[in-house]
Amino acid sequence: MRRDYYVYFHRDDTGNIFYVGKGTERRAWSTSRHPVWHKYVNERLGGQYNVEIYRDGLSEVEAETIESELIAEYGERLVNWINPGRQFDYQALEEYHQLRDANRSFVEETKTLEATDPAAAIERYRAALIKMRDYESMTLEHGLVADLGVGPDWGDPNILNRLTICLQKLGRYSEMIEEADKYFSEFPSARGMTVGKQIVKRVDKVRSKVER
Repeated sequence: MRRDYYVYFHRDDTGNIFYVGKGTERRAWSTSRHPVWHKYVNERLGGQYNVEIYRDGLSEVEAETIESELIAEYGERLVNWINPGRQFDYQALEEYHQLRDANRSFVEETKTLEATDPAAAIERYRAALIKMRDYESMTLEHGLVADLGVGPDWGDPNILNRLTICLQKLGRYSEMIEEADKYFSEFPSARGMTVGKQIVKRVDKVRSKVER
């Protein structure tokens, strides 16, 4: 059995533990981390932190067990993304999912209008984007990770996808470009999604046509 795993801490200059991890070789010193870790280190610590090996000579199972115990112990003090100590507002989460599910149903119903009344579909998709922005702005968590304001920021690009298709069908190109630019400025991660890439390609093609 391999026993080359270890458990480590990242501490700030005052000794406060802000991250617990496990790994082998140079993992403890790697900066290939979640955006929450980077934001905390760069903005709160000025890029300065210390690495401490807590236990070494461990099997992978032992390292995972100790890591989990320490994450549970230090909880809300950590920037670990997978962390049972994170302070979720479960009532707000339930409301968020209810609102999102209702909005997605509204979008599905709107698709039937695209062939017969695309102008009406456009207005409904715009209304769906307003609703989406409302529930995406809800506070779902408290504590250190929430304070750093890093998390999924893609919204629901499927709504934008249907909206841009309808706007293109009616030749409303400037509105199409405006809607896409606004959306991606608010939800930049959506650009990297499959549907986001489809939208970017569609809009860029129209943008080049308009600029000629």
